[in-house]
Amino acid sequence: MSDLERAVGEYARSAKARFHMPGHKGRKPDGVLPAELYAFDVTELSFSDELFEPSGAIAELEEEAARIFGSGATLISPFGATSCIQTMADMAGGKLLIPRNSHYSVFNAAGLAGADAVVLPAEPSEKTPAGVVSPQAVEAAFAAEPDITALFLTAVDYYGYVADVEAFAAVCKRHRKLLLVDNSHGSHLRFIEGCKHPIEQGADMVCDSIHKTLPAMTGSALLHFAEAEKAVEGRRLMKRRCSSSPSYAIMLSVAAALSWAADEGEKAYNALAERLGRLKTELETFGCEVLRGEPCRLYVKGGDTGLSGAEISARLAEFGCVPEFADEDGALFMFTPMNTEEELSRLTGAFITVEKKSARPPQAKRGGTVPRRAMSVSEAFRAPRECVPLAESRGRIAAECVGVYPPGLPCVVAGEYIEDLHDGINMEHVLVVKE
Repeated sequence: MSDLERAVGEYARSAKARFHMPGHKGRKPDGVLPAELYAFDVTELSFSDELFEPSGAIAELEEEAARIFGSGATLISPFGATSCIQTMADMAGGKLLIPRNSHYSVFNAAGLAGADAVVLPAEPSEKTPAGVVSPQAVEAAFAAEPDITALFLTAVDYYGYVADVEAFAAVCKRHRKLLLVDNSHGSHLRFIEGCKHPIEQGADMVCDSIHKTLPAMTGSALLHFAEAEKAVEGRRLMKRRCSSSPSYAIMLSVAAALSWAADEGEKAYNALAERLGRLKTELETFGCEVLRGEPCRLYVKGGDTGLSGAEISARLAEFGCVPEFADEDGALFMFTPMNTEEELSRLTGAFITVEKKSARPPQAKRGGTVPRRAMSVSEAFRAPRECVPLAESRGRIAAECVGVYPPGLPCVVAGEYIEDLHDGINMEHVLVVKE
């Protein structure tokens, strides 16, 4: 148990009169949340430390996080990975090289930082619907624009594709550029045999959205630095963009998740990876098409079974299975050791008990047209804007990133002309630059 859990736990179980924030005073009003949660939801007090000036329990927890992940220093963020991504963009500044298959929060961070974003096209790949970029393409971009300050790389994409971080780190080191890594979907790989965390592979700064694949509450994130002294500046910059009232419930869940990972992580994730390897083989044997990316994620298509994405979704609902994401082609599943064997068996049953039919013909690929750029991301953010219906936005300059969520990959980046929109965009209106 961490010092933070111990200190807040003792306070929650005490009969102290709370004449401080938050307004619930540790007592539950009407609603669905359990009463215990309110008792542990405190604020920054003498015993609970202060997130942006830590010297006690929070400082101890950050030191433990750095030890577990092998960083020079680590900061806790109860504000999600977005705050970490914004902090990295603020620290790098200048001109950021951002692959188009990055999450839209990366482009937003560049715009908020006033940085110029050089958008690197992603090449189509059978390994992931998001597309991939190569170290050679990054090297060419650095040679073409020597004033680029950093590469912002996605280590593990939404579909489970794992980038070769070491290869990109070597390119960045040769050209003396920073390597910033969005590892939001890869925190657990630190605990799987044969895998490495990006900070071990040469990255300068890395964000982990640990609630995605570790047992932490939504909003739990970590920001790692290869060089410990950089964390001082990082904390000051994060403070500018984040609330001065951090959630202690989320930070307590960070403490619990890290403690569990340190004690059980390697055994639990390696056992899960082995079990899921058998599941993937079983689905392939049945005729499904499986994308084999990182060990604890599964994107499955109908393949030879003839199942469409809609039919897969209906089948999952019948068996009480809720995927992370489903589209017209298939469904995406994210697993952790918190999933039970019964749940995995139920998922298997949803596929192998279905009656096969003729395989679907190959689906037409979406167009790969790269939008024309009119202005930088930061210029688009600062320009006068107006909100228009999505259907009326064609030909206009986007003042925000436009794309399908999930997975949050923009088909149009702020500052580009809106032209060829993909199906499935769940936005009724969009911000455009005022004409």
